[in-house]
Amino acid sequence: MPALKVHWYDGAKLRIKAEPEEREGQISLPNYPPMLAEFEKKYDCDFREGFDGGTFYIGSKGVMHTGCYGRRPLILPEEAHRAFPVPPRRIPRIKGSPIAHFFKCCREGKSTCADFGYAAAITEFLLLGNLAARAGAGTKLEWDGVKARCTNRPELNQYLRRSYRKGWKA
Repeated sequence: MPALKVHWYDGAKLRIKAEPEEREGQISLPNYPPMLAEFEKKYDCDFREGFDGGTFYIGSKGVMHTGCYGRRPLILPEEAHRAFPVPPRRIPRIKGSPIAHFFKCCREGKSTCADFGYAAAITEFLLLGNLAARAGAGTKLEWDGVKARCTNRPELNQYLRRSYRKGWKA
């Protein structure tokens, strides 16, 4: 796949007070990405209402936001959202839980709707977000997907593999 530029924001900002007894019952504040306020102003919308994270896709014709797990897709500007036809469902929906679906597919010798080949790429991408968080705010990472290595910050590669205790093997 061609190179992709990604900005990763994660975690929560905490209200911290000086004394431990003052911290009890404090809540986490969402770590809103800086672009959220820009989009709210530019497109006259309020993402913070029910904001559960998600993903912004920034293209040449507009912006799309999906909430956590792809919920509530929204194309901006809103006129573009209204003009876009709802795509047909092409992925079969499962019945029951994901675990039940997995076992059913195992028994029937079929692939799951999100098999390991598909899920591995998504998992790699999400784990890269953790690597970016470890690298620190404002740090640019360059990733070689074939070699599974961070090419511009080699000191981060230590977090890509486990160190096993003597007597254990991978």
